[in-house]
Amino acid sequence: MFSLKESGSLQAAAMTYQEMNPKSFQDALSSLNSKIQKSAKKIFKRKLGKTKGCALLVTGSDGRYEKMNDYSPIELIIVTKDFSHPMVDKIKEILHRETIFSSVIDLKVMSDPDEKLMCFNRLQERQGKDLRSFPSRALDASFLFGQKKLYERYKTRFFDELCSSTAAKDLRKFRASARSAALTLLKNNLAGNVRHFNPSTGELFYDGDRIKGPKYPLLRVVQYSLVDHVCKLINKGKINQKNFSELPKSTLERIDWLRKNKLLVISKDNGDQIKKVYSLSLLWYSEGQRLYKDTGRGNLIVASDQLSQVALAIMQFGEFISKAKV
Repeated sequence: MFSLKESGSLQAAAMTYQEMNPKSFQDALSSLNSKIQKSAKKIFKRKLGKTKGCALLVTGSDGRYEKMNDYSPIELIIVTKDFSHPMVDKIKEILHRETIFSSVIDLKVMSDPDEKLMCFNRLQERQGKDLRSFPSRALDASFLFGQKKLYERYKTRFFDELCSSTAAKDLRKFRASARSAALTLLKNNLAGNVRHFNPSTGELFYDGDRIKGPKYPLLRVVQYSLVDHVCKLINKGKINQKNFSELPKSTLERIDWLRKNKLLVISKDNGDQIKKVYSLSLLWYSEGQRLYKDTGRGNLIVASDQLSQVALAIMQFGEFISKAKV
């Protein structure tokens, strides 16, 4: 059903709920993302060689193995032992030259006892820390290049941070600014404030900036709901360090993992439904990206009943997670 185009993007033979197969979709995603990250590794290996005291991680859609094309910039996190590590400047130079990487990255300094891995520190804002609580960045992070033991320390420290007495406050901030905000945005679109999509006409709007069709009101609701749920489980001691190390990368696999481990109390049918609507939303988002890249206009029209079905299912999932007791 799914294939990799020569251009390096994911193509669907049919974009309907009935024909969506999350398993084959995930297999195609994994294949594409492995290919993209292999190319990225080659660049760093060629230009940096062996690295000590530094690790490069991918996060966001790259960390979740959900990137749908090879022209969307790769999101990175730099983890170093200290802020003055010489590799930081070399990496910055690579990012300026290589357009496949995002210029907005996190810099995490492991020697800094006050460094909060739950927060999003943009490199260019390092002199004035950005203290937004965004645990999704660390939760979704996967190793790409460099010293792997530093990546493992990063993940262990993030887990310990989630177990701390102050984590609940940080998670409440994330809930308010990210998860609840995305769910409110979805409800507003369904209620007639059609900035991102119009369920009556099947239109998905895309301006290449803050309006990107299904990204913020649909995909983010599922992503942030799962991040919030996993982080609460860790904070409450329901997921230990070993379980945490086994947490799958992708959203689709996380849903199955949580359900099978009785950490997300939903039926198999409901789990399959949310995987289908999430996968379909990813495909729509990818098509909007492609159209915007090729024509400068990314607006997409899909079957209105399909869009309504997807939006309602995701809204119900978001509401369920928000009320779920841990």
